[in-house]
Amino acid sequence: MSESDSNISLAFVLTQDINIDTQAVLSAAEQMGMKMVALEHDKLGPLAFSVEGLGELYVMAVDAPHPDAAKMPNGPLSPNPEVVATGTCHLILTAMYLPGDNQTKDFHLAKLTAAVIRGSSAVAAMLFPGTVLYGAELFADIASQAQGLPIEICVDLTMAGEPNDRMSFVTHGLTRYGREEFYITCSRSGQGALDFVFMMVRWMINDPNKNLPTGDTIGRTAEERITVQRVPHPGGAEGEVVRLDVP
Repeated sequence: MSESDSNISLAFVLTQDINIDTQAVLSAAEQMGMKMVALEHDKLGPLAFSVEGLGELYVMAVDAPHPDAAKMPNGPLSPNPEVVATGTCHLILTAMYLPGDNQTKDFHLAKLTAAVIRGSSAVAAMLFPGTVLYGAELFADIASQAQGLPIEICVDLTMAGEPNDRMSFVTHGLTRYGREEFYITCSRSGQGALDFVFMMVRWMINDPNKNLPTGDTIGRTAEERITVQRVPHPGGAEGEVVRLDVP
């Protein structure tokens, strides 16, 4: 399925078994203000739900590990590989006809995924098209409390080593929301870099008219000057990214 297929939204939940507590899913959805009812379905097919104002949700239980889980890169909010390995089954969530743009769709899909997590033996979860997995409880807590796009679980981060005792964070998913991706480097021994990354992502999402001209400077304080650069994607993907070198 391509991202352009706007009638379909997908999410994946890694679980320890294929059992789903329908009533727990409905209760979790209600606690998040969603009116959801279970629909009749073929016992061999996916569970089906109708969600008032949000279309329909189908949950297919697969009695096998997610085929890509062990190969996915880790992000700062990813569970340990040992936890991921306990996900011997997985659920495929298909939401039909979610309203709005990608931000709005992902906001609703994250909450629907959180409801399913609450009714299953979930260990990890992610939205499509995602790059990393998130711990199930962390995902559900962030999604259930979100008042807008929960960027911590909708804009993925990967980490890599850099020369001279530095490291980097690269965002994955900002282009889905019409913004440029970030490539932010920092000292391995420094503090506050991850908070800075999330601050920049949130700024770009919450202020769609904000631009960062190449050569301008930004900072976390009035004194700090971080030069805005544009460089090729460090992972080899097409296009440029905004590079910021945090002291």
